[in-house]
Amino acid sequence: MQGIHFSRDQHEQLAADLQQWLANNTSADIGRFEAGFLLDHVSQLLGAYWYNQGLRDAQTLLAKRVDELQHSISDLEQAER
Repeated sequence: MQGIHFSRDQHEQLAADLQQWLANNTSADIGRFEAGFLLDHVSQLLGAYWYNQGLRDAQTLLAKRVDELQHSISDLEQAER
């Protein structure tokens, strides 16, 4: 699997959001360029973990839906003579 990639617009918006969050919540005052590098680093560092968790969440949801479908099918069964 390749790393997490954002479109140019997404990357610019996320970097701006990160820059704003850091300014509002820490003493860090970084420029847009540095925020972009930080975003890239965090994406590479944590992206696979978040992606894999998303897959596990999807598997759990799918298993639940399949179980519900199996119960629905069982409810449709007719008595056999």
